[in-house]
Amino acid sequence: MSVAGVARALRGIIQKARSGKLSMDDLQGATFTVNNPGSLGSIMSQPIVPVGQAGIVTMEAIVKRPVVTSDDAIAIRSMMNSCLSFDHRILDGAGALTFLRTLKRELETVEYSVY
Repeated sequence: MSVAGVARALRGIIQKARSGKLSMDDLQGATFTVNNPGSLGSIMSQPIVPVGQAGIVTMEAIVKRPVVTSDDAIAIRSMMNSCLSFDHRILDGAGALTFLRTLKRELETVEYSVY
């Protein structure tokens, strides 16, 4: 599933959570967690893989930072940290790295809005 697909799938769950109608059934059967501590201002965290899941990725707060561009100029860009923790019994490092590279590419090239 693409990042946009995940965002679309989460819309209903987010609406249920905000309206206080989230049930235990809505939270069962997950194999991977996407967590957003950035919505609370976090810029760096180390997630712990929930029991029974293959992994968890965090999305941290988007902040302005100075960066060096491809033409060696310094510019201000919006940046976000993310962190992936995964169960090595289920996934190997190569697959996890491929996931992070794909996530980075998707987030850098497409506009997303879950709300």
